[in-house]
Amino acid sequence: MPRRVCCCGPWGWREMFTLTEGTGNQRATVRAWLAGLDAVSPETAERIITAWVTTWTSSLYAALEDIPFSANAPGYPLMRHINEVTEAGRALMPRLWRRLRCCLCLARLAIAPICRFPFC
Repeated sequence: MPRRVCCCGPWGWREMFTLTEGTGNQRATVRAWLAGLDAVSPETAERIITAWVTTWTSSLYAALEDIPFSANAPGYPLMRHINEVTEAGRALMPRLWRRLRCCLCLARLAIAPICRFPFC
């Protein structure tokens, strides 16, 4: 069932958009192009898909592919930008994890008696 999402600002209360799950075809379209859904739980993936379907159905665009990243870059699709950022983030995760582990090792040396991190 669609749910209205409102916001209050200097203009007062106003409806911003209606949260909607969309049709099966719309959900399948989002699921097919959106990278990274395999990295989250099924429940989270469904919420992400709902957010994208809501964004799409609240826009002026009939096709998801037609939504531009920005009015200043009309030839660069939002879909492409989102997937590029997602893939870059996934590529950086191993490096971030190695760095985090290194920081935790240093912290463990400094506070060994109270350290509870079993990573090192």
